[in-house]
Amino acid sequence: MNGSISDLVRQARGEKPSPAPAAPAKEAEEPPEEHACYAKLRGARQIAFMLELRLTGGDSDSFDYGLLGRCTFNRSEGVTLFFATGTVTICGKNLRPLFEAILAHRVAWVAVAEEPSAVSRDPEATVVTTIGVDPAK
Repeated sequence: MNGSISDLVRQARGEKPSPAPAAPAKEAEEPPEEHACYAKLRGARQIAFMLELRLTGGDSDSFDYGLLGRCTFNRSEGVTLFFATGTVTICGKNLRPLFEAILAHRVAWVAVAEEPSAVSRDPEATVVTTIGVDPAK
């Protein structure tokens, strides 16, 4: 026998069975909001599990957001991220939007600007000049 008990009772009474419940709408995954020096996830439920650091020379390093214990933002010194496995220092200009996105675990990657002078033409642009990684001792 198919159907729920409620449907069987409705059928016995001569009523129409209830319509099948609509499948929950799947939230479309939005592509990241790409900036010159970082990518921010945009979907309402999208969060990053790892933060990729794209260093000069093509090297990359990544850290687990779950191990991020503390973040600081200092306009003159940049953003400092204290992970259980090391400390990351990001220097540049207009880093506040990057800092706020990191706090929300929405940044997928951060990269040193390939041409800081070209990016810095926009006074509002976030420009990353250096990324320092100091492993935990």
